[in-house]
Amino acid sequence: MKYKLLILVNDLDYFISHRLVIAKKALSKGYKVIVGYGSKTKNYYKELEDLKINFVYVNMRRGGINLIEELFSIFNIYLLFCREKPDIVHLVTLKPYLYGGIAARIASVPNVVSAVAGLGSLFSDKGIFPRVILYILKPILKFAFGHSNQIVIFQNLNDKKLLESKKIIKNNNTTLIKGSGVEISRFKPNNKKDSVATVVLASRLIEEKGICEFVEAAKKIKIKFKRVNFILAGAIDKANPNSISSLKIDNWIKNGVVDLIGFANDIPELFSRAHIICLPSYYNEGLPRTLQEAAAAGRPVVTTTNPGCIDGIIHNETGIAVPPKNVDALVEAIEYLLKNPEIGVKMGKKGRELAKKYFDQRLIVDQHMKVYEELLEKNNY
Repeated sequence: MKYKLLILVNDLDYFISHRLVIAKKALSKGYKVIVGYGSKTKNYYKELEDLKINFVYVNMRRGGINLIEELFSIFNIYLLFCREKPDIVHLVTLKPYLYGGIAARIASVPNVVSAVAGLGSLFSDKGIFPRVILYILKPILKFAFGHSNQIVIFQNLNDKKLLESKKIIKNNNTTLIKGSGVEISRFKPNNKKDSVATVVLASRLIEEKGICEFVEAAKKIKIKFKRVNFILAGAIDKANPNSISSLKIDNWIKNGVVDLIGFANDIPELFSRAHIICLPSYYNEGLPRTLQEAAAAGRPVVTTTNPGCIDGIIHNETGIAVPPKNVDALVEAIEYLLKNPEIGVKMGKKGRELAKKYFDQRLIVDQHMKVYEELLEKNNY
C-alpha cells in the first residue's frame, strides 16, 4: 500500500533546510508526499527540481497573532487535510502543530506526528502578556496534542517535562530525537582556519539568540585582543517582533565591532575558517542546528546553559556553557579558548565524535521513519 504523508511547515525555506531529507527518504520508501507551507522567501528552489512532491500553499503567517487570520488558517489546514486525506500528517513548529493538531482531529486524520522544535518565546517570556496568552492557549494545546494516535517528537527533555508539568501532554505518546541532523560528510575538520582568530555566530538576527550579548562581548574582548574577528552570519527576521533593527546593525558595522556577512549559504566553509562557534541564546531552543553543525565541523562551542543549547554540547568537553544574558561569563569563556587554542582543538575533536554519534542526518531520518512505521502499525495499517 502506498501511504500518503503530509508535512506541514511554517515556510518552505525551513522545510528545505530541516525536513527535505525526511521527505526524500519517505519517497524512496514508497510514500506519496505532500508539503503544506505558509510562506517562502526564495524565488527559485533548485533543491525541489524533479522531486515528486506536491507543494501546497496554506494561508498561515509565521509571526503575529490575529484571531480572524488564525481561525482562517485553521480552516484552510482543515480543508487541505479533507482534500488530500493523508495517512499521516507531520506537523513541524508551533503554529503547524497547534493549528494542524486541531484540524487533524476535526478532519479525522488517522495518524499525527507533532514535532516540537523548541517552544519559542511564548514559553520563555516571563511578562504578563505571554502568561495570559499561554493561559488561553493551554486548553487549545491540550486538544491539539490529544489525538488518539499521535507521537510528539521533542528535541530536548526540558521541553517534554515542561509540557508534562503543565498537563498539556502525556508521557506515553512522546519520543526524543536530537534535532534535525546534519550531513556529516559536508563538514571537513581541518586546520584551514583564518590567520586571525575568528569567532562566528550564525543565527537569525533576533534578540533572544543573544546577538546583543555577542556584540557586547566582542567590544570587551577587542580591547585586550587586537587580532580577533567576530563574524555575525544571519538575516533580519522581519516576521519576528524581536528582530534586531537595521539601525542597530548599521551602528555595529560602522564601529567595526563585528563583520556582518548576512545569510550564509555555505556553513561548512564558514565554520572551517572559524576558531570558535558561539551561540549565546536565551531563546527556547529545541536543539540548535548551529551547535550540531559546529560539532560536525570539529569546532569548540561557547553557548549557554539554556535548554536546547546545553543539549547540543558536553560542557567542558566539546564546548563551554555560560549563564544566559551574562556578558562577563561569555567574555571569560571566549577569552579562555583564545588563550588556550590547544584546548579548543581537543574540544573540536570530541565535538566531531559527538556529531557522528547523535547528529548524523541519516540517523535522524531513520528515527523519523520508525515513528511513521510505529503509528501505522499501531493503527493496523
